[in-house]
Amino acid sequence: MQLLVCLVAVSLCVASVAAACTTSHSFVGFEGDIRTRQHMFGGHIRILDDCSFEVTEFSYDGTAPAAYWWGADGISFTQQKNGFPIEQGNDQLPSGSRRTLIVTLKEGLTWDDISVISGYCVTFSANFGEVVLGPGPTTTTTTTTTTTTTT
Repeated sequence: MQLLVCLVAVSLCVASVAAACTTSHSFVGFEGDIRTRQHMFGGHIRILDDCSFEVTEFSYDGTAPAAYWWGADGISFTQQKNGFPIEQGNDQLPSGSRRTLIVTLKEGLTWDDISVISGYCVTFSANFGEVVLGPGPTTTTTTTTTTTTTT
């Protein structure tokens, strides 16, 4: 009986976390290429929802001692140094080439906290590459009117 109660509690917690991730932020749908600076760090980022992003064609040589997905409010040295790790679990960047990754933001972070996503080495205060975020695509409706004149 205790096991059943624990399983139900865990299921409810997982369901509430999944339900909390909405698609209301203006960055949802944004796509951009990482500007590579060092360590072959690159890829294409797409904001999936209010708490995660996808990286396709991801590459990184994996040789830095402490490199993380990083959030900052700009790309200058000071802005990057004042940034913070953004991935749930605080995992270091995986090495590899042409990979597809889904990265979940740390609990409590929102896209309002992040203007730039980068790969950042804490040990050497080094930005390996970044993408500056912006609004996702907007939907526009075009109306065409045809006028016929008879003479």
